[in-house]
Formats: sequence, structure tokens, C-alpha cells
Amino acid sequence: MFDTSLSWLPIILTIFFVVFFGRIFLRYRNSRRLLRQGDLGVGDVVSCSQTGVTVNSQPEMRVVVNLENVGGTPRQVEIKQIFDLGSIPRAGDRVYTLTDPANPANVIIAPPGTAGQINTLLSTSPAATQGTALQIPALTTDQAQDMMALTPELQKTGKLGVVKLVSVTPMGGGATQFVADVEAIGQPPRRVTFTQVVHGPVPAAGTRNYVFIDQNNPAILALVPPSLLAGHTLPTGANRLDPLVLGPQMLRDGAKASGLVTSSQEVPLGDAALAAKGITKWEMGITITPANGTPAYPATLTISLLTQERVARITPVGTQLPLRYDSLDPQTFSIDSIAMGYPDPYADLLKIVQGNR
Repeated sequence: MFDTSLSWLPIILTIFFVVFFGRIFLRYRNSRRLLRQGDLGVGDVVSCSQTGVTVNSQPEMRVVVNLENVGGTPRQVEIKQIFDLGSIPRAGDRVYTLTDPANPANVIIAPPGTAGQINTLLSTSPAATQGTALQIPALTTDQAQDMMALTPELQKTGKLGVVKLVSVTPMGGGATQFVADVEAIGQPPRRVTFTQVVHGPVPAAGTRNYVFIDQNNPAILALVPPSLLAGHTLPTGANRLDPLVLGPQMLRDGAKASGLVTSSQEVPLGDAALAAKGITKWEMGITITPANGTPAYPATLTISLLTQERVARITPVGTQLPLRYDSLDPQTFSIDSIAMGYPDPYADLLKIVQGNR
């Protein structure tokens, strides 16, 4: 007598293979799609364990990851993914991730070899090539990791800004809440609150720091890791007109004035490498007369000059100079070197700083 129970065996096996390998195929296709379209991110592995499934001797792992999230505390996701034996993540590892823009719960860990792709993507992104963010010709591994800790919006459209930290408060999950005033020329400070995971020393309240600001939503911002600025920071007591943000902004947006040099003295530069290039530093007394007719007022200026020709043209007592100043902070001003026919001095200085890296 024919055993009818065996007649179902091919059907059962077919269903098993369709369900099992169909699930594996869908995950493979999802991974390939996220490699092309996923938002780059970074996270810390909390735990990693086997699910009991293996494909071609490669285990499927259940990985719990704390994804960093600028503007909020890290969110935790569980990822099921097949790994070769040499690339299984461990608790405590810091990993690259790719997230589905349409489904934040759909996350994979970037497979081995992705770091080179990430480096290329970041260094050729709109933010890096169109001047909306600091241009970085080549990213180190640390720089790529720090860039990936930013939101996709900040990676793509973030522009550099300067903030003064008002308060710094530790939060759960390794995050820190910052209250800060965003500085701008001719505008009152803009108070913002944001939360960020900072790797390395957390800056203190009262310090001035560089940030990336989302051009489409100015409420979204994050501290810029020093690795992305070649270690350049804003030390306490430094000239408010830094060479990356406020200095160039002053030449573009500052109110116009004229200045009469009343005193001038060369002082030590303090940087032997720059001094060897012929750069000198001067402290000058200047009487500022605003173009809008408001009364003249005295001020002092400390300035670095790149050539002796500029020294001879700018520093003599009695010289009249075109100026730009902050209408809300009249003691913050600069010589309008562009009006004098010179190229942007901050571009020159940035080239020198990058050349010393």
C-alpha cells in the first residue's frame, strides 16, 4: 500500500526552501540596495549572538547596536545579518551602518571593504565639493568615522558656524546636551539646544566651538570633530574673527567704515613656522568712523600681515583704511582688504594652515 504521507514531502521541502532561502535572498537584495542608497551612520555594538542559521558556513548574527543620532540620544536597533567568520562584530566595536531613508528600522552593518567607498562618497559629497562645508581633499579613517557620526543632512548640506557654549549637561547613553549661542556678524546671538555624543574631551561651557549647521533647518546642528578641521579649534580669548567662519563673513556682511591709524607696533608672532614665511604680527590703534554717520570711536586691532608690501601700506600712523565692523559689536572689525584690492586674506591663511598639516 502506497504511503500518502510521503507524497507531501516534496511540497514540504519546496515550501521550506522557498521560505528559508527566499528570506536570505530578500536580505541580500536589501543589503545591496542599502549599499547604494542607505544613509551612512556610525554606532557602538552592544551585543552580538548567533541566531542558529548558517549559509555556506557563514553564521547569521543578531547584533544590537546603539546608533548615534545628532539632535537626540542614541537609538538602539537589532540587526540580523550574515557575516563571514573574520568580520563578526564584537560588543564594544564601533561600526559603520547604512540606514534605509524611508524606513529607519531597516539598518545593516556596512560589510568589510566599505570604508573605501565611504571615504569616496564623503570626499565627493555636495557638502565637500560645493563649499557649503569645509572642503576636505582626503579623509582619514578617523575623519570618515567622525563625519559619519553626523546626520545625513549635516553630511550633505551642513555649513560651518561658530557657537559659544552656555551650558553643558551629561545625558544618558553617553550623550551630552549643549545650550549654545550661534554667532553671526550683524545679527544677535541665536540660542539653540542640541544633544550629541562626543568622542574625546567634551568642550566646557564658556568655550567657542565650530559647528555644522543644517542649511535647510538651522535648528539642527552638531559640534564639528577637530579631526575634520585638521585639529583647528577656537581657544578661549582668541580673536573673535576666526579664519573659517566669522572672518570671511565680516568681509561679506560687515557694515562699512573708515579707519585712521593712530598707533602701530610690531609684536612677536608666536609661530616660528609662519614667521619663517615672512608673516608679521601688529597691534594697532585705530579711530573708526562708520559710513552710516554714527560718531567715531577708538578701537584696537591685532593683525597678521602676509607681506612687507602690506606692512608698508597698512601700518604707518596716519594711514586711512577701509574697514568692516559688526554693527551689534562695534569693537569687532577688520580691514577691508578686498576693498584695498587684495585677495581674500582668510583664503590665503587657510592655504598656509593646510600646507602645514
